Amino acid sequence: MTRAPARYRRRTPAAAGARPPRRPRAWRTAWGVTAAGALAAALAGGLAACSPGGSGRPAVSGNVFTARHPVSFGQAGRAVDALYRSHPGIAAFTVQDVAYTAQSRDTVLRECGPPPAGTAAQAASSSQTIACAPLIFFLYSYGKQDAVPAAVSAAGDVYWYVVTHVTGSQASLNELLRSWRLPVPGLTPAQARSAVEAAVVAAAQTSMLAQKSVHLVITGRTGSSATVAERVVADIGAATGTESISSGTATATIRVTRKHAYFTGNPAGLTTFIGLPAAAARRARSRWVDIQAGTGEYQDLATEDTISSLPASILPPSSGAAVHLRSATEGGRKVYVLGWKATAAGSGTAISEELVLAATGTTLPISETTSTGGNTQTVTLDRWGKPFAVSVPPSAIPYSSVKS
Repeated sequence: MTRAPARYRRRTPAAAGARPPRRPRAWRTAWGVTAAGALAAALAGGLAACSPGGSGRPAVSGNVFTARHPVSFGQAGRAVDALYRSHPGIAAFTVQDVAYTAQSRDTVLRECGPPPAGTAAQAASSSQTIACAPLIFFLYSYGKQDAVPAAVSAAGDVYWYVVTHVTGSQASLNELLRSWRLPVPGLTPAQARSAVEAAVVAAAQTSMLAQKSVHLVITGRTGSSATVAERVVADIGAATGTESISSGTATATIRVTRKHAYFTGNPAGLTTFIGLPAAAARRARSRWVDIQAGTGEYQDLATEDTISSLPASILPPSSGAAVHLRSATEGGRKVYVLGWKATAAGSGTAISEELVLAATGTTLPISETTSTGGNTQTVTLDRWGKPFAVSVPPSAIPYSSVKS
């Protein structure tokens, strides 16, 4: 199967770059700022530590949180290790139930440091901030209470490592450390707005991934026409999903189970939405086609039609977009409205987005409207967590019989 480019899957080729994408999975959320409340909640489950070495760096004079100085992860780790070697009593120090032995310190320094390759930027930056913040608090508290300047300096080293190496971390880190009464700079109005916007995005991402299912209806319209040019109806879950797509005369249906993915459609739908070559679409002849799990083709269909792909498809991109947040009331309920503009990957097409999320209870998306070139696409999302069934076609031919 030759898949259509990720940016324009399940859409007519003629519309690529002219109409909004169905679900722009190429946009990745990488918001590194998390509200202090969310960080504090994560911290309540337990605190961890950082990594060693021997520093030789001079202690920073003045306020270590305002005296900006470049620090690598290795330098920060060596400063902490040298402190533990020169002041072994720190391993027995406790402040507000926070304590670090040499072993737990090393555990957190690993979490505080560079994430493994392939880790999503959003998850990496949040987890790094969560790991580093209590360690900074602990080191600074020990230094002040026991009059150990090296500990205060080490706290500053870890702080500036995070600020300079963990994308978008400073606002959330400062907010959290200030709540613990450390003398970090306060947030500017712009930083405060950014932190709130990022907190809403992060909460939405977490809320979506915690759900077992959602029902989506996607409609696309061309220009000012009231006629629906494209329609997608889908139920997606953690490992299963169903989807029906139509655009003009082209139609296709996809069903995903844990062990198989099935698709059917007319020739135009199979080439347009599934990405089959014309010859393969003719061989399928509108019959159900079976793809077994464990293959790349199965993964293509399963990824698009399961919950894990949803946050990246509808939340703001990590960069290149100015995000604006406002509160509103829709249908008698309070909502957040996130708006932003971006550029379609590979096409240069300007895209405007407006995402509506619940402002009370769980921060889950309600609708999203995408506009570009006078065309619009609207996604409605509901039935969060409601079970649905994926029926197995009574008969299906193997994918191998149509692809060759």
